[in-house]
Amino acid sequence: MMQSSSNRGVKISLTIDGQEVRTVEGSTVLEAAQGVGIYIPTLCHYPGLPPYGACRLCIVEIEGMRGYPTACTTPVAPGMVVRTQTAELAERRRQILQLILSEHPYTCLVCADRQWCGSYQTTTRKSGVTTGCQFCPNNNQCDLQDLVHLLGIEEVSFPIAYRNLPVEGDPFFERDYNLCILCGRCVRACQEVRGIGALAFTFRGNEALVGTAFGRELLESGCQFCGACVDVCPTGSLAERRAKWEGKADRSVTTVCPYCSLGCSLDLGLKAGRIIRTRPSEGGINRGQLCVKGRFGVQEIVHSADRLHSPLVKRGGRWVETGWKEAIEEVAKRFSPWVNTDKFALISSPNCTNEDGWVLQKFARTVMGTNQIGFSPPYLHPDWGCLWGTGLEGDLDEVCTAGFFLCLGTDFSLSHGVVGVEVRKALSQGAHLLSIGYRGANWQSPPGGEVSLILAIAKLLCAEEGMEPPQEGFAQILKEIDLSYLKRSTGISKEEVEGIARLIRDHQPLVALIGPGVTSFDAIRAAYGLIWLLRANGLKAVVLPLFGANNFRGTCDMGLAPGYFPGLERVEGEKARVHFERLWGGKLNPVRGEEILPGIEGQKVKALYLVGDLPPLSFLKKLELLVVQAIYPSKVAEYAQIILPAASFAEVDGTFTNFEGRVQRVRRGIKPPGRAKPDWWICSQIAQRMGASGFNYSRASQITAEIAGAVPGYQGVSPRRLRGKGVLTTLAKPIPKPPKLPNKRTSQPFNPHYPFTLVAVDWLFGYRGASLSERVKGMELIYPARPLQMNEEDMAKLGLGEGSKVKLSCRQGELHLPVSKARGLPSGVVSIESNLIPGPWRLVKELFTSGGLAVRIEPDE
Repeated sequence: MMQSSSNRGVKISLTIDGQEVRTVEGSTVLEAAQGVGIYIPTLCHYPGLPPYGACRLCIVEIEGMRGYPTACTTPVAPGMVVRTQTAELAERRRQILQLILSEHPYTCLVCADRQWCGSYQTTTRKSGVTTGCQFCPNNNQCDLQDLVHLLGIEEVSFPIAYRNLPVEGDPFFERDYNLCILCGRCVRACQEVRGIGALAFTFRGNEALVGTAFGRELLESGCQFCGACVDVCPTGSLAERRAKWEGKADRSVTTVCPYCSLGCSLDLGLKAGRIIRTRPSEGGINRGQLCVKGRFGVQEIVHSADRLHSPLVKRGGRWVETGWKEAIEEVAKRFSPWVNTDKFALISSPNCTNEDGWVLQKFARTVMGTNQIGFSPPYLHPDWGCLWGTGLEGDLDEVCTAGFFLCLGTDFSLSHGVVGVEVRKALSQGAHLLSIGYRGANWQSPPGGEVSLILAIAKLLCAEEGMEPPQEGFAQILKEIDLSYLKRSTGISKEEVEGIARLIRDHQPLVALIGPGVTSFDAIRAAYGLIWLLRANGLKAVVLPLFGANNFRGTCDMGLAPGYFPGLERVEGEKARVHFERLWGGKLNPVRGEEILPGIEGQKVKALYLVGDLPPLSFLKKLELLVVQAIYPSKVAEYAQIILPAASFAEVDGTFTNFEGRVQRVRRGIKPPGRAKPDWWICSQIAQRMGASGFNYSRASQITAEIAGAVPGYQGVSPRRLRGKGVLTTLAKPIPKPPKLPNKRTSQPFNPHYPFTLVAVDWLFGYRGASLSERVKGMELIYPARPLQMNEEDMAKLGLGEGSKVKLSCRQGELHLPVSKARGLPSGVVSIESNLIPGPWRLVKELFTSGGLAVRIEPDE
């Protein structure tokens, strides 16, 4: 609940229904009563929404106060005497509720024979469609239904005024405003909590309705389909399409969302061994909010009809289903020739749990004797994982108090939507924003321009504000920045950058949000350098790396970043190597692993254990052995000799680590389909079959305990401590020393032969190789399933339609892909998802190094 007083925290006393109540000054009468278990009926009130007082059902009597004030809007006062249950109040509440019911299909609510509905499935004809409580999606979970029974309403004395409105359908929920009671919960959730304003009251008086401006579709009104309006609706007016007729869940399990790296707490509603709906958990870091992926994108991913159910071995060119014993023996036999060679590699998934990642890297190092380890997408800079845990990072609470936001590659309509809620809230309270990127940005950067801009800000802070660079090398880099070329390299003038520098100085703290739209390693290092400069000169500043994948940070912490042991300790470091040799009881390879995909293309790597996901790169055919461990079949799996079925996040126990370094507990809600198993179990069985010790795990908590005893910053992590918001880890590095900053860079000059800029983004709508846009009905309307995306006007100029095949060519090679229009993408920019780039490797490497490539787009004849 929003605080209404700056004095909140001081305790005062009042009397409610003869009971002395102590509560916090600034609370409302309703909050005080609820705090001691005194019930006051209400419909418009909802936890987390500001007081409204529209339904007037919470009226009370207060000595010395005229009339019947509403408890939800009346602040408490010392010595106040309140009565909530009197005959006069009961009668007035019944009259108010009858008036509300007169505009709601209420026949079933007051029917004397309603107890027989469950047996005979009776219904009545109302509001233009066949409805009735028995066939309402909110039956037996409806606030209005509960109040009718509680207040004893048996008839409605007011004239009936049905609206007879058509039901409006949107991608994920239906809006039946015939059932709307105008409580305003949905409007307030959209406007005041989410900060979007897609919903509003339209018209006035007895014609008042909830709707969108000018009657537009929700897709065109800025709606992000977070489902917050559905969650707060007290009737069946807003109903989730997929779960509309599922009824109440038998039970719920709280776990962690598997999509972005915020790690929202998620309540899985379970019935008959299946997930029927997902809701935000009130006790998590997401504060009762979700985005479209977590709210509507789970059921169809977990319960997909083409989930892998059994191990498959290719024999004679055909897939043969087999049991686990035979499959494990086959994998162990085929892995054995590659032990202690540099020709074996392992690619994991950042969607796997920490326990999965720990076992996988341990297997690669102790059983296979290799550091050829990576994770999807495998195009990132080899030192990508070394940046985190520097001591410059903050947590989500820092967003709430920010004075200035520097956003790189963020688009909160597509990823980290709950972080976007907090950003919009801070902006409404006076914070400032500089957003750099291609989608949802107020400054669209040319490739390389973001590096020049950030370093120019740092240089001006030193020159104009007297700040001292924290390192001689940093000072030299800033000295080389030529501000006279700023407009050419960034598209923004020196005067504008000076204004930005002054805003940063005057509005602290600075929070740098690095989103999944950033693939340039130099851009990230430049942002870290700016934060380092500010912190070294006494200013408040933090960086929040908003990774695209949910367990990106945990995957790096577990040692799956190329060249790093668990805890982000370098493989070349003798101290770390000796530590893990003692822990695991054997010698470890001291040679840093090389990049895996070039190794496969050059036939240096000949055997691959793929637990992550890759695009169907043609050179994967060169592998002599490919073992795929996955949840779904894929095009890459067609190159494999063995496929092992893995369990999804909803079917395993374990932990995830979010972008803050917060470890949270993942809880199993349902059983895996068929013979599918957790990734850690599969890998452990392979290790044991190959004669390795130290892999005799029977449950995930044993692995969690091993991690807690071995990985710096994870000490004390255990399932018992991971309640609520989890545990924040610190890698305890000796800071403050961020990574080396890039040299001065300028953007690429415009080339008329290559008029478009190709940029890569992290795969925002994927999970373990599955596309939400393809598998979740309605999701493609939010984010197209095709890998290549363009501005709609650019497509029209080239005569391209949705799904048209195009040839993308540049100096590094060419691609042939279908194209899709993208909302929010500027003219001249072409976007491609990192996990879906089919090569060639030279093109991919340059794209991720430079942050963008000049390309030509033409219809593919």
